[in-house]
Amino acid sequence: MGTESSSAVPIKSERLNIIPMTQFLAQRISVPDDVLMRELEGESVILDLTSEKYFGLNDIGTRMWQIIEDSDTLQQAYDVLLQEYNVEPKRLQRDMKDLIEQLVASNLLRLEPGQPVLGPTE
Repeated sequence: MGTESSSAVPIKSERLNIIPMTQFLAQRISVPDDVLMRELEGESVILDLTSEKYFGLNDIGTRMWQIIEDSDTLQQAYDVLLQEYNVEPKRLQRDMKDLIEQLVASNLLRLEPGQPVLGPTE
């Protein structure tokens, strides 16, 4: 779904790996002011203007980014993506979490705590 072009950035996702999926999906996402996304023919590039690192997304990763960015919570994004794609719920959860971990570790997204909601369990 995504590739980073600069030197490898270690994923700082220890916190994401230990929280329950319902708590993960209750979180909100924000895009830092110094991050830009440009789409070209279904794929996209996300650029951190401060570090000058960029991250490429394929068409599915681009769609995930768009929905996540437009949603109030990850749960809302998950629900939309689950309706749009013919995918097993657990697979979608894992793919979303993997992409978000990479983007957060690269400082391209920020996670903010949300209120716990009823949703898929682990």
